[in-house]
Amino acid sequence: MKGKIKMMFKMFCAWELPIALRMTDESSLREILRIAQVTGYRGIQVDMRFIAELAQEKSIDYVKELFSSYNITPEGWHVGDFWRLDESQYKQGIEELPLLAQISADLQCQRAYIWMPNWSDERDYAENFKWHVKRLCPIADIFKDYNLCLALEWQGTKTERVGHKYEFIHNMKAAEELVGEISRNNVGLLLDSWHIYAGHDSMEDIKKLNTEVLYVHICDAPEGDIDQMPDLVREAPGTTGQIDLMGFLRNLHEIGYNGPVEPSIPLIPPGSPLKNKNLEESARFNSQALDQLFHQAGIEP
Repeated sequence: MKGKIKMMFKMFCAWELPIALRMTDESSLREILRIAQVTGYRGIQVDMRFIAELAQEKSIDYVKELFSSYNITPEGWHVGDFWRLDESQYKQGIEELPLLAQISADLQCQRAYIWMPNWSDERDYAENFKWHVKRLCPIADIFKDYNLCLALEWQGTKTERVGHKYEFIHNMKAAEELVGEISRNNVGLLLDSWHIYAGHDSMEDIKKLNTEVLYVHICDAPEGDIDQMPDLVREAPGTTGQIDLMGFLRNLHEIGYNGPVEPSIPLIPPGSPLKNKNLEESARFNSQALDQLFHQAGIEP
């Protein structure tokens, strides 16, 4: 992935904001593209299953022209949760994956990601680690055939794992160890500023990574004890200063990260500046917040 993009850039995901819009039909896709265009984003996260359906119904050229008409690029997608379901659902997901990978490659959308729960009620840490390697290697191998990469996102949030029988990966070092065990050159990390903060990692740890960063989520945190906070209640980038987003972006820039930076604020606390904003207003607020952070960090997308 290195060398494709000269500088990190803003990506919009319409279902990672408090007023969410899912990509379920062409009308919603067009609205997402319009919002991204008018609020200053370069790319969007897509629902690749819907995009594949649209490409089969119309054509891949139709989909390409649709994106081109808004001057927006498809930049990433969530692989889905099939990989952590039962064996029959896993096999079905694996069988369906080559079509999605082909469509993704045709659109030059080279990044996809999965997120990993930081707990298990069935497998202890060591067993769960091996299970993840076994489940994720076939996905990485399919992606490699299409020149796609797979980014792994861990959960740092303590409240997510409290009450479960076993803990699992909840910090950067452990996530990097999993990437190393998978041992595929198209597998790397998704760095989320929230999970770095919640997992009590340092932004300086980014510079020590031996694993490629492939995807980035960004947000700020509400004030208070992070160990007591729920996972999805977050703040717009740079609004509270609880998370060192300057260090986050500067260190990403220093290691040569050149991919998308996507605001991820699924829910908000009372008093958030995003309160009462519609989707377009929220998108614009986050876009402008990122512009300011990029500028302050000395990064000009």
